[in-house]
Amino acid sequence: MSVLGCAGQDRLSQAPATISDVIGSLDSVSLNDLSVETDTFARVDGTAAEVDAELAPSDVPVVDTTHTDAVQDSSNPTIVDSGSDSPDATDPGLADSGSPSQDSVSMDSDALDALGSTPDSSGSDVTGSCLKATDCPPGSTACLVAICEANQCALAAAATATTCDDGDLCTQGDSCGAGVCIPGAATLCDDGNPCTTDSCQPNLGCAASHDDQASCSDANPCTVQTCKAGLCVVTLSQATCDDGDTCTTKDVCVAGLCKGELDSCDDGNTCTDDACGAKGCTHQANSTLCNDGDLCTGQDLCVKSACVAGLKVQCDDGNKCTGDSCQPKTGVCIHTAIQGCVSCKAKLQGGRLVHGSAPPLVKVDPLCKKLSYGLYPGQGQVKAAHLLPDFSFAGYMGGGVAIPTIAVKKTLKPVAGDDKKQIQSAIDQLSALPPDAQGYRGAILLTKGTYQISDTLVIAASGIVLRGVGQGTSGTIVVATKKAQHDLIHFKGKGSGWSQIKGTQTKITSAMVPVGGRTLTLSDASSLKVGMTIAVRRTPNQAWIDLLGMGKYGWTPQQYAVNHERTIVAIEGKVVTVDIPLVDAIESQYGGGEVFGVDFSGRIQRSGLEDVRLVSEYASPTDEAHGWNAIKLSRVENCWVRRVTAQHFGYSAVTIEKESAFNTIEEVAQLDPKSQVTGGRRYSFNISDGVGNLFQRCFARQGRHNFVTGSRVTGPNVWLDSLSVQNNSDEGPHHRWATGALFDACMSKFFHVQNRKTSGTGHGWAGAQTLFWNVLATSELRCDAPKTAMNWSVGSIGTKSQGIWAPEEPFGLFESHAKPVEIRSLYLAQLADRLGQAAVSAVTIAEQSGWIWNRLNAWAGKEPLSKTISNTPSGCKGLVAGTVCCANSCGVCGGTGCSARPGGVTSCCSGSIKQANKSCSNNAPPCVLP
Repeated sequence: MSVLGCAGQDRLSQAPATISDVIGSLDSVSLNDLSVETDTFARVDGTAAEVDAELAPSDVPVVDTTHTDAVQDSSNPTIVDSGSDSPDATDPGLADSGSPSQDSVSMDSDALDALGSTPDSSGSDVTGSCLKATDCPPGSTACLVAICEANQCALAAAATATTCDDGDLCTQGDSCGAGVCIPGAATLCDDGNPCTTDSCQPNLGCAASHDDQASCSDANPCTVQTCKAGLCVVTLSQATCDDGDTCTTKDVCVAGLCKGELDSCDDGNTCTDDACGAKGCTHQANSTLCNDGDLCTGQDLCVKSACVAGLKVQCDDGNKCTGDSCQPKTGVCIHTAIQGCVSCKAKLQGGRLVHGSAPPLVKVDPLCKKLSYGLYPGQGQVKAAHLLPDFSFAGYMGGGVAIPTIAVKKTLKPVAGDDKKQIQSAIDQLSALPPDAQGYRGAILLTKGTYQISDTLVIAASGIVLRGVGQGTSGTIVVATKKAQHDLIHFKGKGSGWSQIKGTQTKITSAMVPVGGRTLTLSDASSLKVGMTIAVRRTPNQAWIDLLGMGKYGWTPQQYAVNHERTIVAIEGKVVTVDIPLVDAIESQYGGGEVFGVDFSGRIQRSGLEDVRLVSEYASPTDEAHGWNAIKLSRVENCWVRRVTAQHFGYSAVTIEKESAFNTIEEVAQLDPKSQVTGGRRYSFNISDGVGNLFQRCFARQGRHNFVTGSRVTGPNVWLDSLSVQNNSDEGPHHRWATGALFDACMSKFFHVQNRKTSGTGHGWAGAQTLFWNVLATSELRCDAPKTAMNWSVGSIGTKSQGIWAPEEPFGLFESHAKPVEIRSLYLAQLADRLGQAAVSAVTIAEQSGWIWNRLNAWAGKEPLSKTISNTPSGCKGLVAGTVCCANSCGVCGGTGCSARPGGVTSCCSGSIKQANKSCSNNAPPCVLP
């Protein structure tokens, strides 16, 4: 069947779109019947080509583009066309494909077969005819693509990097290049199993085989791994290992894990704080108390990681005729008699040397090199039965023990506004921690700056220290901002009063227990034991009230039943010996007394305040609605306040109250209180209740009663080496029978102990057994004595005067008036006598070998006392007043009354200057130093 192209003929609506469609449409036609004349056909690219005159049976009909007529064979739906020199724009099947984008390549026989053509007998290729590339069968590989070129199908190389498959399963990422498939990278055969050997076969791909010799370690030192039948078999190990933690030891494998024992890092040295960190164990030196293994020393202290022997046990029995030693393993003192020596032991009374009757009240025994005491009678009595009390038990830990420096656990900085919350929170957090072996929880450090405090800070737990960086104006400043009377810092124990231990109360049957006595005969001592804290209660009767004439001021026996805290050190039958000599006599004719055990377990201990400046805001010089007590100690024991300045508080720098015992207040200054100048104000360093408290190296300015006790306070309590200036009233016991107070080497305007009669609400006798020792009263010194008791003035300077309320009362016992005695400080001398010179060194500074009032005056709380340079002239061999050196015989420089002093007006500073601008080390005083 001839296929001619005829113009104007309608196209069939469903013409074959591809060569294969055309071929398919001819399946029912005998290809032998088909013939066409040689003619010119339009190529897809628009060029002309010649076709042989007669098609072979397998030839595909093509379009004759030179005829205008279209012929349709009814038996063959093939469309022949076109009647136009260009494809019909409406027939997408005839669109021009444009120039081929790939180079033509000769088709091999397989390719030709695919197109339905074979080479002719002449050897020329016969290609399939086409109108467009899609009329051609696809290439035989992914790297050959069919194109239609000059109405003939041809093969061209696929674009470089076209994905293909080279048939090798051991390659991947194959790509075409120059018409052929180029193998890609070798296939990585890894099944992730360390117990197989992986390989690749081109026709099969990856394969794995068991390898029982392979290693399948999981890097766990606590397991053993072996390959079996293609599996990694894990066996748990019990070998030693390393868990990588520097804070464990004895690491061993347990259940597949490496575990060690926590290393305590304990080096067995109590003088190091052991800890473990990133670098392993560390051993930081501490300064805690320790035990050097020698029972003949006490209060041993850690220094540079070593335990240094502390205070030696004093084995001196006071007998010059014995050789005294201590056995280190037992701590027992041995006293070996010295042949032919005269004994001092016969002079002992209550453990102290006694040289007979006073005067002197006390001196240094030249033979025994110990303090020796003189007996004296009470006022109005004949028998000399009493001794001066031993005041050396006052202070932290009962005297002679250095205040420790506690490690900082928390550090705070000032915040905007009120700092009370953050400081109280830190105190409370530290309070919740357990104390260490020495009873300390740690220190809170307040860094440099100003802290505004809206109300009282309360420390109610033992072992807490609140510390700043200095008491000067450039250090740590804590400001009380509350507009009402309040305490700024309150150390506050639990409970109150004397909690009596049931079943321990027993009467004192001794006819008299003298002042300075330590032994009590009781009706029954069976309920008591050594080491027990007891109350020695003086129970006066009406006869005593009447003897003193105090009934008219409201005194009653019940009100004046006063307790003295003591500790039992020995019991022999019914005779009990206490640690501290009594400061008030107990006489059966005046009511006698009793003893009972007490429980002070509510006291807090070993807490302190140091290195801060406390300031109260105020509205005017007489404002009384502001900070009242800078610091208050209530029911505390063995606590301290040191290197603190208090400014503008209306009542006190420090008040001690409510059974507080054995506390030290040192290098504290009270400056310029703001209040009315009248009763109940400006009590700078005040004890309203407590025993064994020590104030030393303190300074007060513009106070009223600066060194003062309240009603029925019992001693020993001590004010040592302290100075008050610009004061408005007197120092001493203020009212109602305070006993056992020592004012030692202090300087102020007035020192008084007297019958105050109706003063206040009936003060009556302010105190008994009050001792002014080497004090300087720049104005008056009053020292009267109540009946059966005594007050003393030894080596003190001041105008000796009668009391203004009761001038009829007799003087107390005056010794060496206006001439300081050789023993500069009785407290320190008694401390050395009892515990040795090391105890004195532990609590003093070098300047306390002499008078330090000038140093205190220059200091005045402006900075730490240790940084203050004294204005004492160098080279002075006498007494100092500014730049003037006076003879020792003057007793004091400057002031009034020089003509009455032992040195006389010609020797004292108020006399003529004998040597101007000369050193008194080479010239006779008085002189002005260069």
